[in-house]
Amino acid sequence: MSAATPCGEVGKLIGLSDVRAGVASKKSLLRAAAGRFRRRFLAVIAGARFTTGAGSIALTYDDGPHPIFTPLLLDVLRDGGARATFFVVGVKAQRHPEIVRRIVEEGHSLGSHSMNHLDFRGARVAAASRDIDEGRRKLEEIVGRPVSLFRPPHGHLTLQTAALLRYKGCKTWLWDTDSYDWKSDLTPDEIRAQAALAKPGGVILMHDDRQRTLEATALLTAQFAKEGIRLAPLRGWGGVRRRFG
Repeated sequence: MSAATPCGEVGKLIGLSDVRAGVASKKSLLRAAAGRFRRRFLAVIAGARFTTGAGSIALTYDDGPHPIFTPLLLDVLRDGGARATFFVVGVKAQRHPEIVRRIVEEGHSLGSHSMNHLDFRGARVAAASRDIDEGRRKLEEIVGRPVSLFRPPHGHLTLQTAALLRYKGCKTWLWDTDSYDWKSDLTPDEIRAQAALAKPGGVILMHDDRQRTLEATALLTAQFAKEGIRLAPLRGWGGVRRRFG
């Protein structure tokens, strides 16, 4: 190598750009692994589950009830002979109690998604505790029975809220298969394909407040029926001892 070789050329010769890319890639992998470990650790603290351990698959829907899309989704599930689980937001349930009652009447399971869809990561413990309690109370007022299933908004937990959920006797559910129906650039068939990756015992995350999820659900239930895969709701959502406060 000539003494007159520019520094930039030296970097190219010894592959510095490749080294930097490799280091960045390793850092990204380490951050992802740390995130997965933290999520699993907090789930253990909360007593949360990602899968059912059963032979069936659980369709779960967050963020409703929506005045238009949730009733249409219930029609799709009924026509497909499928039962699901709905994690509903308390303030929305308060506005549409008839939809919440229909969910239960048609054999689906009901869970709370908090009162105001509060992101626990930036919330004070007292505010998170209040949001958990108020959401559950509102659902119990509407359906007249205990509601023990819970899913934290966005699936986010902190050490404090994880401990709170266990103390309050919530049956906390996360998921192992994301349908990515929240991505606006995905087509219904792409959402179906993502959800169809679920294995027996899997829990699929979807949302009942958008049109593309309706179409994806119709495709998915038809596919699972053809493949002989049973869709079942998360059970045990009523009758558990509860603590408030």
